[in-house]
Amino acid sequence: MLYGPKKKVDIVIPILCIACLTMLNNVGSIVIADVLKAFPDTGEVLSQFTYTITTLFAVIANFVIGFASRYISRKKLIVFSLCVMFAGGMIAGFFPINIWVVLIAGGIIGFGKGGIATLSMSLVASYCQGEKKSSMIGVRTSASYFGGMILTLVAGELAVIKWNYAYLVFLVIFPVIFIAAKWLPSNDMAVITGQQPEQRASRDFKFNPAILFFCFVSFAFSVLHSIWGSNYSLFISRTGLGDAALAGTVSSVTSLAGFIMGVIF
Repeated sequence: MLYGPKKKVDIVIPILCIACLTMLNNVGSIVIADVLKAFPDTGEVLSQFTYTITTLFAVIANFVIGFASRYISRKKLIVFSLCVMFAGGMIAGFFPINIWVVLIAGGIIGFGKGGIATLSMSLVASYCQGEKKSSMIGVRTSASYFGGMILTLVAGELAVIKWNYAYLVFLVIFPVIFIAAKWLPSNDMAVITGQQPEQRASRDFKFNPAILFFCFVSFAFSVLHSIWGSNYSLFISRTGLGDAALAGTVSSVTSLAGFIMGVIF
């Protein structure tokens, strides 16, 4: 083994802290109805983009950060992604002067989210083996949903005061930046692969047909999740069922279900 027990704990802590932040983009889905009220001339479709644009830029980040990880240490990329996500949250939280600023902030948030989601899972694959890897993936997934459950609930309560205050939950990223900077290994590429970046980039990728099936399932789930995320806040507002606090609660219940499944499986 390359690392002793203490070193493994040092790696697990930032992985789980980062995982707790991967669903912060759901804040955008909570405030859709409030964004429409704040900027009534934008229309429903554009207001829904406060959430969907985060997903779009997360996909872009998956490719960009994945490619960059061949040449730049994952520690640097994770810290960069956390800083990007934090900046997006602060822009939306403190400077929501118009819908375009909110959308730009959403794109920034999405890019950072895509980076940390990709890299945190990559760290699990690198530092865990066999059954421990499967177990750690489940723990990481549970941490992701647990973080989403708590943070969206808090965001919903903050949005009742003022809709953009929901983004103040992004302040929790600040300490995680220091945790990642302190505990993640700086030379993870060389340690994991035993190769230089250019050598690792040249390795052949072995394609498995089963990947197509899992890609299809993931795509279908993502589509349905995006439809849900971009509409439930508007539904709650239209029917008079409640406000952003209820939207936050609904999002938290959804995350609770994911947390339970992550623990079980």
